[in-house]
This record gives sequence, structure tokens and C-alpha cells, in this order.
Amino acid sequence: MCAVVIMLLVPALVAVLGLGGCAGDSSAGDTAASDERAPVVVDITIANGQVNPDAADVDVAVGEQVQLRVDSDAVDELHVHSAPEEQEFEVAAAEGQTFEFVAEQPGQFDVELHSSDTLVARLVVRP
Repeated sequence: MCAVVIMLLVPALVAVLGLGGCAGDSSAGDTAASDERAPVVVDITIANGQVNPDAADVDVAVGEQVQLRVDSDAVDELHVHSAPEEQEFEVAAAEGQTFEFVAEQPGQFDVELHSSDTLVARLVVRP
């Protein structure tokens, strides 16, 4: 009789433990997703020879993702004078362009348009 009870309980116990493991895995994935920070977004508009923003300070922490969203009516090159190396992005005459990078070192770094030599923003990267 004991052997029959054990034979019935073992599969039930395995099923319960298996479901518990799945539930644990799912919640771990949700926790990781919720820990991710949204990128720091800088919206840039280039229209009729004017640039917006114009020399704005943007606060960023080391390790944060920076996203430059650009709408432009002219072709240009966007430079981010960052460390350890400069970032360069080709801007097309188009809307909805997105360029991303990670702020790797503390300091102040200019974001400028190459052709017009216009300061768009200054990234103030804090430790």
C-alpha cells in the first residue's frame, strides 16, 4: 500500500516543483526588464538653417544610454566630442532619425553639427 501512495505522490510533487521553477524564471525576467533605465533623449530639429536645441545642457550619468532623435531638412554630420572616442553620425534630410551611444566617461562633451559648426547641446556626464 505504501508503494502505491509513493507512486502517486512522486509525479504530483515533480509537477508542483516544475511549475514553481517556471514561475520563478518568469518573475526574474520581469525584474531584469524593470531595472533597465530609459535612455536620455535629446530631440534635435534642423529646419531652414535653424537648429533646436541651441547649446542646451543635458545631464547624463556615466553608463547611461543617450539617444539623439533628429528631424532635418538638410544633410549634415552630427559630432559628439566624447571620451574615449568621438562619435560621428551622418544626418540625412529626413525625419525620425535615431542615433545612440553610451556615455562612458565623466566630463562635458559638445554635440555639434559639422557643416554649420553649430553647438546643439552639451552633455554634462556625471560619475
